[in-house]
Amino acid sequence: SGQRGALLRKEARRWFGTPSYVFNTGIGLLMLPGAGIAALIYRESIAQFLTMAHGLSLAPLLMVGIGFCLSTVAITGSSISLEGKQLWLLQCAPVPVTTILGMKVAFQLLVVLPFLVVSWVMLSLAFALSPVEWVLLLADSLLFALLCAPFGLWINLHFPKLDAVNDVIVVKQSASAMLSTFLPMVLVLAFFLLWVFAQNLLGSLGMLLLYGVVLAAAALVFLLLLIRQGERLFHQLSD
Repeated sequence: SGQRGALLRKEARRWFGTPSYVFNTGIGLLMLPGAGIAALIYRESIAQFLTMAHGLSLAPLLMVGIGFCLSTVAITGSSISLEGKQLWLLQCAPVPVTTILGMKVAFQLLVVLPFLVVSWVMLSLAFALSPVEWVLLLADSLLFALLCAPFGLWINLHFPKLDAVNDVIVVKQSASAMLSTFLPMVLVLAFFLLWVFAQNLLGSLGMLLLYGVVLAAAALVFLLLLIRQGERLFHQLSD
């Protein structure tokens, strides 16, 4: 109940009630548990591979795969644009802008977290990760999700498309939807290249720690940007 609950329900109705929105931002959600189920099914083959590839650190590579899936779940990247001509209702609502934007971020996190946790458990079991790798992989995955949600919203505030003739154009063809998906993928690619060239130097734990530091710093930056610039950018959309 309350303002936050009403805003969350509004985001849920918009997401579940827009098929193109669900389809374009939900594929990565299905890929997460799908990868975990496949890993458990082929657990014995994975164990044989790990035996042959002794010393190869795969936990960072799992983080790369999880990051790729999460980067496709750019719900906030279209959230402002889909308000369309009804945006003025939110701008006039007796609710702090920080609350409105915060609930858009919170909705994406609430959608992502169940799929992410289930995938993390299955992948960790299938690849026989150490307890420390379990914890670091979960922490990095949560930080990546915490980065993508405010980043997508920040991008959408800068590149809104409020005059689209239909929702498909917003979700599939708008600059915000594409940037909020592909720019996190660039970070995923950087993590993969780092794994390729630095795994022997840093090791599995070192790589995961480095990923965590980068993700925590980036998530903090975009959360602060939303807090400091979000209200101004939100009200400028009607100008």
